[in-house]
Amino acid sequence: MLKLLLCCASVLLVGCTVPIINDSTSLDTRLNAPVTHKVEPGARQWKYVDALIKYDPLPPCRPSKNTLALVELAARMVELAEGPNSLALEIGAQQYLGLNPCAGPDIMRRVGTALESSGNFGKYRQSEYNLTLAFRLPPSAHFAAAVAKSAFERFPQESDALPDHDIRPYARTILARFPEHLVRPYGADAFNEISAENALGTGAAQVATAAGHPGSLERIASLVEAGLSQFSLDGTWMSHDRHKRLVELMWSFEFAGEPGKAYLARLCPPMRRVHWPGAVGGSPKCLR
Repeated sequence: MLKLLLCCASVLLVGCTVPIINDSTSLDTRLNAPVTHKVEPGARQWKYVDALIKYDPLPPCRPSKNTLALVELAARMVELAEGPNSLALEIGAQQYLGLNPCAGPDIMRRVGTALESSGNFGKYRQSEYNLTLAFRLPPSAHFAAAVAKSAFERFPQESDALPDHDIRPYARTILARFPEHLVRPYGADAFNEISAENALGTGAAQVATAAGHPGSLERIASLVEAGLSQFSLDGTWMSHDRHKRLVELMWSFEFAGEPGKAYLARLCPPMRRVHWPGAVGGSPKCLR
């Protein structure tokens, strides 16, 4: 009875509604019936970013004296950062290094060591620049856990670049690029969230196969085949969003390694008939 009273009292605050149940329903069933909440006018509507990395691989480095000096300076900023007074410098350095093809393996090893030593990476909410940098750092359990925390947060993780966009799908595709032993702890959660409905579900598919989770490859293959079956395979128009979801699912087979090759051989030919290279950045190799 208390649950029912509290729910009814909350109508004035959050628009709680109690389901209408037939009078013959037991009191216990009434009290345990699901409670729904109305979406208030003006409530924030979130969109998902794509579960794709559009800059993989990066363009080749064209080094200049200034570029190499800036890369070195950015690395030193990360190494020397200490306390909140240097936070802005460290953020700028991470942003610069994440997409700079001239920041080679030696630089990234130094940056990774500094970030692990400081414990700052993953301490706060992740942004695109953190995730982008994590993709290029030497893989470690620390960085994988930080990315996974963002990837599987219960609530939307706001983009710094796109208003009202949730970056969890981007975090998932970054996580899927870590070695299998670092992704494996997140495989079961990812498997439970696989879908073709949005980038959150296709990003989960990528993590599940990267983790080697049993049954994930066949489940994803059935989603791709179901998506293709909605279109004749003679070049019929496919919506851009639906196209991207299928491409994201195809990435799952790439991340599976050797077990995924048979699925790529089976599904790449029909995918090519509805795929147009260049329309989706970061397509799997078989679709480029």
